[in-house]
Amino acid sequence: PELMGVGLGLDKHFEAIAKETYKTVVCVSAHFRNGDIGEAEVRQQRSNWIRDPINITDYPGFEKRGLGSGVVVSSPGEILTCRHFLLDKDGKMADIVSVETPDQRHTICDVIAMEPTLDLALIKMRVYSKNDPPSFMVATFGDSATAKAGHLVFGVGDPDGPEQFFG
Repeated sequence: PELMGVGLGLDKHFEAIAKETYKTVVCVSAHFRNGDIGEAEVRQQRSNWIRDPINITDYPGFEKRGLGSGVVVSSPGEILTCRHFLLDKDGKMADIVSVETPDQRHTICDVIAMEPTLDLALIKMRVYSKNDPPSFMVATFGDSATAKAGHLVFGVGDPDGPEQFFG
């Protein structure tokens, strides 16, 4: 019975952590130029994109090939993510990198840096719909120097949008 109470107490803490952490996680998408698409189809896609710029998930003439999670690490909108999300199977860098923030807005990003041995990339939100930045929070990291064996560690992600967040 005592352990059951501890488990129920942890449940409430996990829920609080998920609620706060959710605001710092984004879904990262990598888009590559599609050479197989015709000009008429690009024009049609571009027309649709212009009419609904706030919820853009597709970019005219580009194909989404990479998808993963990222964590906002600075107030200017820098995001830490995995490098392999941004590359195609041949190692070519994506032509467009975008993120979906917790408020379900899509933003185009610049790639700032990559570290291949650790599979890390730093990207930065740059182009906002109607020049209106999305809502996000900056993650707070623990102090690894104080971590000990047996301490709990949480992994968060946003594999395909904010509806599939904490695991």
